[in-house]
This record gives sequence, C-alpha cells and structure tokens, in this order.
Amino acid sequence: MNISELREQKASGFRRLRFTPLLERAFLIERDKGLRARCRPVSLSALALLACYAGLDLAMLPPELARQTLMVRGLFTTPVILMVLMLSYQPISARLFSRCYTVAYLAGGLSVVIIIALARLQGVAMPYDGILLMLMFGYMVMGLPFRSVSLASLLILVAYLAMEIAVATPLPEVAMNGFFLATASIIGMVGAWLSEYRQRAHYLDRQLLALGRLSAERDNLRKTHLITAASHDLRQPLQVISLLLDNLRPERLPPDEAPLVARLKASLAHFNGLLASVLDLSRLQENMVIPAPADLSADQVLQNLANAVADAAAERGVVFTVGPVAGPVFRADPQLLHRVLQNLVLNSLEHSGASRIRVCALAQDGQIRFEVEDNGCGIDAQTRARVFEPFFRVSGQGAETRGLGLGLAIVRELTGLMAGQCGVSAGRERGCRFWVTLPAVTSVGPAQRTVTPAPATL
Repeated sequence: MNISELREQKASGFRRLRFTPLLERAFLIERDKGLRARCRPVSLSALALLACYAGLDLAMLPPELARQTLMVRGLFTTPVILMVLMLSYQPISARLFSRCYTVAYLAGGLSVVIIIALARLQGVAMPYDGILLMLMFGYMVMGLPFRSVSLASLLILVAYLAMEIAVATPLPEVAMNGFFLATASIIGMVGAWLSEYRQRAHYLDRQLLALGRLSAERDNLRKTHLITAASHDLRQPLQVISLLLDNLRPERLPPDEAPLVARLKASLAHFNGLLASVLDLSRLQENMVIPAPADLSADQVLQNLANAVADAAAERGVVFTVGPVAGPVFRADPQLLHRVLQNLVLNSLEHSGASRIRVCALAQDGQIRFEVEDNGCGIDAQTRARVFEPFFRVSGQGAETRGLGLGLAIVRELTGLMAGQCGVSAGRERGCRFWVTLPAVTSVGPAQRTVTPAPATL
C-alpha cells in the first residue's frame, strides 16, 4: 500500500463496505485484532447475563420448564460462548474467527427461540422481548461485521416466526411481533452499517497518517544529510578563500586595490556569518544538536564571554561591563550557553546603537538568570513580542539590517534545548534587557568584575 492507493480508495468511497483486494486483506487483519479484543469482555458479560437469567428461570418459571431452560442455557449456549472465548486466544485466521463469533451470536439467538418455544408448548406466557434484546446485543455490543450480523439476525428472526407459526400462535399476534422485531432489526442494520463504515474510514485515516509520518521522517533524514553536506561543502571553499585573502597584505598591494581587498574580506566574513546562522538554525530544527550538560558557575561563564566579545565591543567604542555575578551552580551545556550569551551581546552591539552594555547573573526562584542590558534605542512592546521569531529584523536608530534575523531565533532554540527560558523587556536606561533563565543546582558566593575595553578610533 502507498499513499496514492489509500487516497484513491478514500476518494472512490466504500459504500458497499469493501476495499480493493490488497487493502481489504490488510483491513480484515486489523479488524480481527479488534474483534478478538472485543470478544473477551462481551463473552464474560454474556456469561454473567446467562447466570442472571438462570436465576430468574428458577424463581419465576414452573419447575419443569425451569429445568428445561436451564438445560438449554447450560448445555447449548454456555459451551458456545466458552468456545468463542477460547478461540479468541488461538492463532486462527481472521475470517475463521469472525465466522465463529457470528455463529456464537446465531446460537445465542436460537437458544432464546428454543426457550420461548418450550414456554409456548407448556402454556406459559413468555414475551418475545428476549429476541429483541438478543438482536440489540448483536448489533450494538458485539461489533460484528455488517453483513455477518445482518444475515445472522435475519436467520434468528425467521426461526422465531417459524416457531410461532409451528406452535399455533394466532397469526395477528405473529404478524405484530414480527413487525416490531423486523423494525428493530432494520434499525440495528443501519447502526451496524454506519459503525463499519466509520471503522473503515478511520482505518484509512490511520494508514494515511502512518504513511505520511513515515514519509516525513524520510524527508527529514534526507534534509539532515543535505544540511550536513552543505555545512561541509559550502564552508570549505569559503575557508580557502578566506585564507587566500588573509595572505594578501595591504602593504604589498597597490593603493587603489587595498580597499577592495578589505571590502572583500568584510563581505566574505558577513557571508560566512549568514551561512553559519542558516545552517545552525536548520540543525537545531532538525534535532541535530544534542546538549552535553555540565556543572557551571556564572563567574566562569561570564569571564569566558567577556574574553570573547571584548574586542568586538572595543571596535565599536562600547563600554562592556560584567557584574554583579551572584548565582548558584547550575547545569547547562557550556558551548551552547556561551553561544546564547554571545548572540545576545552581539545583537546589542550590532543593532541597538548603545554606548554601554552590561551582563550580569542573578539567583531567582531556584534558577539562575543571565541578563544582557544596553542603553540603546530600545524596542517597542509590540516588536519585543516578535524578536525571537526566525528572519524577523528590527530597523531603528543605530541598527544594521544586513543580517537575516536568526541570531535571537537561535538563542530561543538553544535555551529550550537546555530546559531554560528567554525573553526581553525594556531596560532601565531606554534600551533593552534580554534575559535567560536556567535551572539551578546549589548556591555559591557572589562576585563582581568589570571589563571596559578601550574605545576604538573612528
């Protein structure tokens, strides 16, 4: 089976309650499992009802008639039910088990006919309600296939009418009883048809969903291989070009070519950054990044961060400050957390137009909270709600819009991988305050340190 065959079957319909041969065989195997599971509680409930009716026979019927009805229930109906219950645990074919299950229903109905016949022959008034209850039990409770339950019910109804005629029940009474039983059987047939139709529709939907999920998993696997190949095949030539450009020293070039080489280096670095962001986000969304948590201290994390971003801050003339640092030991992937905080700092450096950026770590409600705050142009409340969306960019005072808008989206993905949360709020000095919270482990003492790089010459 494939998706196109399933869709074709769903489009063509199955009002006759039949699929194409291959699909029908698969459905019968699936339905057999359901019938077997349904048969077990149905059989147990039928045995319990038989015990109740046996008690009523002893209490309400004449002794001789009660003895006869108990023989029918005990020697005919009960063994049939026990046989089907036993077969539900045996490895027989789906078709054979369905037929045995239907025969059990037919035997139960005929046993009721026999009991009514015994009562008629001894002049004991007994209503036909037992036949009605048996029909409803077969249609609504047993879950038999539409054709099987309809044929078995028709045989039970014919047997009952033939019995009434054979014991000389007045024809008007026979006609009246037959009319009500036939009406009940028609209602049951409609319900059985709708039930099987719905069962078949659900089966098609489940198969379509399973094949769709399998197809999606295969597509994801192909996409994973593509991302891996792209990460290697695209970055390798870029690294070669970068090495070649690094060997082109400005003092060895003519005066009019040196600026071109500088611009080419900047463009290459920018393209490298864009490519890295796209590939990183793709790897995150494809679950290719697996965190390796370790016990960390906020002091060491922020020290490493300061070492990484100090030069970038100095080039822009931004005062970068670390502190206060007061927080518990926590567990996180050190590389992923460094990437998160570095992205937040670089985002402020490149897009806020700030002159000061401060990073701190605080203990808060059993968590550690990292904050990156700037005094830049700020972001309005409506925009703050969207800044972590992929490819969303904010233009404003001092903002550079050459990026793809993936830095903060990567922050959100990486933070989620470490069971943390991130967000942004208005800063104390007009700018923004980005924050990241992670689960804590134990407490450590506070620390304070400030890193102030020299302003770059503009």
